[in-house]
Amino acid sequence: MKTLSFPYGKEFLTLEIPENRHKGEIVSSLHSYRAEKSQEALVDDALGKPIGSHPLHVMAKGKNNVVLIASDHTRPVPSKIIIPRMLAEIRKGIPMRILPY
Repeated sequence: MKTLSFPYGKEFLTLEIPENRHKGEIVSSLHSYRAEKSQEALVDDALGKPIGSHPLHVMAKGKNNVVLIASDHTRPVPSKIIIPRMLAEIRKGIPMRILPY
């Protein structure tokens, strides 16, 4: 029998299957990944040099309205880090009278 262990919530579950039914495993390194920078620095880098797009402040210039679509509580998105930085980037391109604090 082959014993497999996989993450489930904050714990791990194990499963035993016959050797002849096991063809291989794909193992994620997500649980051991450690970013080289803080979340704040990663967001700042992404906003400063977006891939395949102009920065938000460039796209916001001359606009009268901005719509932000944020993730809801069902996904682990650090909105408290992302949204203020996005707004600061947008404010670089839009006068304060249009986009107040």
